[in-house]
Amino acid sequence: MVARVLARVPSPHVGAVWDMLHTHRMGETPEQVCEAIGPRILNVHVKDARRVPDDEGWQRVLLGEGAVPAREAIGVLRRGGYEGWLVVEWERWHPELEDLDVALAHEVAVLRDWLGEI
Repeated sequence: MVARVLARVPSPHVGAVWDMLHTHRMGETPEQVCEAIGPRILNVHVKDARRVPDDEGWQRVLLGEGAVPAREAIGVLRRGGYEGWLVVEWERWHPELEDLDVALAHEVAVLRDWLGEI
């Protein structure tokens, strides 16, 4: 859907924010997302989550502790030439999330490790 909208506006100044959780829960792989809108990705929201048993929802967790293929997605982005922002989105209205002081240190350390491997 986003790719169709972007195709109608062929400006390099118009792009998309890729929220990894949302595309993952809709069944799209990082490769599919990058193939569809890769050159038009302007910002990436990096987060992790896992399905809640016996529920339709997702529980947000620290990077590397869930089902979102964030590490793989970052690799796909880097191999595709992406040099934009990776944003750790920590939504305080999710009560299951760790405190920000714990989470931020963890997220930064994980992202440094992952980026160092790529």
